[in-house]
Parts: sequence; C-alpha cells; structure tokens
Amino acid sequence: MTEMIRQQLLTYGVSVLCGMGTGFIIGIALEIKKVIGVKKVMIAIWDILFWIMLSCVVVIVNYIYSGGEIRLYVFLGIFSGILLYFCTINWVVSKIVNYILCFLKNALKKVVDGSKKLVDIICRKE
Repeated sequence: MTEMIRQQLLTYGVSVLCGMGTGFIIGIALEIKKVIGVKKVMIAIWDILFWIMLSCVVVIVNYIYSGGEIRLYVFLGIFSGILLYFCTINWVVSKIVNYILCFLKNALKKVVDGSKKLVDIICRKE
C-alpha cells in the first residue's frame, strides 16, 4: 500500500472517530436539554458553541492529518462517524446519561430544599 493511500485511510479513520466523539457530545447535550429544560436562548448559545467546536475539530484534523489541505473525505468521515454513533450506541449512552442527570437533579433538589428548611429554622423569629 502506498504511503499516500495509508495517510488518507488514517485521516478518514481519525475523522470517523472525531465524528463519533461529536455525536457523543450532541447526545449529551440533547439529554441535558431534555432533563433540565433549557431555555431557547441557552439552546441557541449551546448550538453556536457546538458548531464552533466542530469547526475547530475539522480544522485540526485537516491540519494534522491532511497537511492543511481540505479534503472531502474528512467531512464525509466526520458525518459518517456521527451517523454511526447515532445508529449504534446512542440509545445506551442516552439512557445512562439520563439516569445520571435525573439522579443529580433530584439530589440537588433535596440539598436545596434541606438548605431552605435550615435557613427558615435559623432565621425564624420567636
């Protein structure tokens, strides 16, 4: 196998892995939005930050593995990695993340309620 083909296959593989990582971040963001109930302004901010992050990943992958040349297969690799993530393991990860977030939300609610009761007891005038 020639060096050029090996380098292109390596670049495509790294692009697929970056796409799967991006899919993971998208899945976590969707679960956070669902559990917490984020406002529309925060969703817009989160989306802008996500696309900036994805753009940085594409630029870094292109710079490191393609010598800075923009190649179509890098974009195809990233999007196929996202698709691969959502078609395979997203349902497992989303259930685990949903369980963890619900547990943290309920635990935080108990702490806040307990703190309110403690403040009411301390500040009660007799």
